[in-house]
Amino acid sequence: MGKTKVASPVVFIFLCGTMLLQAQQSTLDSLKSALVKYEARKKKAGISGIHQMDTAKVHLYDALAFEAQKNFSEETLGFINAELKLAKQLKFKDGIADAYNVMGMYYGNQGDLPKALACFENTLVVRKQMKDPAALSFTYMNIGTVYSMQGNYTAALYNIVNATEMAAKAKNSYGVASGYNNMAVIYKAIDKPDEALASYIKALRLFKELKDIYNIPITQFNIGSEYLERKQYAKAMQYFTESLQGSKLSGNKDGEANIYIGIGNLLKAQGKYKEALVQYTRAYEIRKSIDAKADIAASEIEFGRIYTDMHNYTKAIPYLERGLKGSKETGSLSEVERASEVLAEAYAKSGNYKSAYENMVLFKDTHDSIFSINKDKKLTELRLTYEFNKKQDAQKALQQKKDAAVAQQSQQQRSAIYAAVIALVVVSFFAFWINHNLQRNKKQKKIIEAQNEKIQQSLSEKETLLREIHHRVKNNLQIISSLLNIQSENIEDKNLLSSIREGQSRVQAMSLIHQNLYQSEQVNNVDIENYLKELVVYLSQMFNTDSKKIETAISTDGIQFDIDTAIPLGLIVNELVSNAYKYAFENRENGRIRINIKAVGDDYELHIDNDGRPLPTNFDINATKSLGLKLVSILSRQLRGKFSFESDEQQTSFMVSFRDLKTLS
Repeated sequence: MGKTKVASPVVFIFLCGTMLLQAQQSTLDSLKSALVKYEARKKKAGISGIHQMDTAKVHLYDALAFEAQKNFSEETLGFINAELKLAKQLKFKDGIADAYNVMGMYYGNQGDLPKALACFENTLVVRKQMKDPAALSFTYMNIGTVYSMQGNYTAALYNIVNATEMAAKAKNSYGVASGYNNMAVIYKAIDKPDEALASYIKALRLFKELKDIYNIPITQFNIGSEYLERKQYAKAMQYFTESLQGSKLSGNKDGEANIYIGIGNLLKAQGKYKEALVQYTRAYEIRKSIDAKADIAASEIEFGRIYTDMHNYTKAIPYLERGLKGSKETGSLSEVERASEVLAEAYAKSGNYKSAYENMVLFKDTHDSIFSINKDKKLTELRLTYEFNKKQDAQKALQQKKDAAVAQQSQQQRSAIYAAVIALVVVSFFAFWINHNLQRNKKQKKIIEAQNEKIQQSLSEKETLLREIHHRVKNNLQIISSLLNIQSENIEDKNLLSSIREGQSRVQAMSLIHQNLYQSEQVNNVDIENYLKELVVYLSQMFNTDSKKIETAISTDGIQFDIDTAIPLGLIVNELVSNAYKYAFENRENGRIRINIKAVGDDYELHIDNDGRPLPTNFDINATKSLGLKLVSILSRQLRGKFSFESDEQQTSFMVSFRDLKTLS
């Protein structure tokens, strides 16, 4: 079953000055009229050319620029350039800073992030000269926002935390609230949900104090979404309900639709499908009324998902097909991935295996495309973080150099004149010698650094390629698993169905190895404990043990193996745990399975114990007809090991002593 999309109006907040906040309450036409009246009053007063009173005109241009960019007007840049030109002629620093600030907002909303960052940095230079903490906090916030939009979360968090602290010192509650909101978005992006929730709650408290009717419901919705992910349904519903009331008051139709989706997701998570459909329908009607094409397609996919969960494939498939078509038209890869995955499931369960296979292939291709995009984003993030850290280090080094120069100057002033003359001769000689050696060392250092950079780049490229290979192998194995699953839908022969499911579990055991490798920081080693936990969860779901209370415990002492050892070891565990689920607990409602791997000298031992039904007293492991146990014996020999067992009324224990194949190569 695919994951339910959680609609979220999470946004970054660009900050402006007081003048701009007031400008939001004026229309573009009224501001233009005010500019005409200003010129008329100036002419009536007999003032021509540039005059100091034109600082008011700069503020008018600033308000016009803000209102124009908010309404996506083509006049925006004209107003900004006029503001900047006039402010520079007047040498009006506040106006220059405001002009660069609104220009940064314009380029940020246009998606031109490098230009936006350059504009905000120009703003920072001017506002540092003015020494205004409140204005500086705005600028640091906007710089942090651009960094975050670029994926450079290290630099983003540094600037936004700095901005929030400055806003707090300046007693600017709106700046502090916006800072907490932006911090929450970053924490969410870097997978720190607890920090994200705490920041949203702080932001909400301040937005309520400010009576900000627009941001209060948005923040309430984000908090509700966080609680929904934690399955704290009562708290989630409380915040969704409050958010819905606020969105209706503020007239935010898009936000209202998102909240209905959130409530629908909550109800669906509780198994209340009919009530969830009512909420999805409300969201769908709003999205149709505002012609939000991408959101309409997302709603249709939501309908298809819930009808599939209700096993009503006749209704599900048309919704999913329309949602898939709309998502392709709007270029939403995540929605194409979601729709194709659910369509494959719906077609398979309705008996249309050809369409199921086509959609499964589309899902895997789209998933690979998203993976490649995310991989590129991650590489960009690493590069930007490196550049930011390098810039910070350079600034620290420069400051240290300045401090050292001051200290040296003070020392020289305290020295006696005759000692200074003698020292000067000695120092001159050594300075020439040291400089000569430094220059030679610098050249050697540059050569070494260049070589190291090439080596590191080559290693990074090879590691990325290896991850991609593991990812694609995993996808191909999962397609095979999906095909086996589809094939088994209409098989009534229990023996044949059991054989297919055994084959499916073996494919999944190998697939999980490759999944762990491409997700791991160490691309050559498998975290065995994490892998075995995922494998046991999969086997538990395959053999439908939810109705039974089978306790599992896994202990590996943090041992890691490479792929040559991990695959046969994983297949051994797959066979022995599968046998336990199928036979040991056949007439039992509860039980225990324990898996332990430990090092014994240069060797390793795998122990798998269960307290289920014991093996027959005449059981001979060498004479067994079980394909699974024969496979365990073969794989044990492949690992240069031995396979043995013990069984009584209290416990059945399987033991494999083996070697790490990497040590034998």
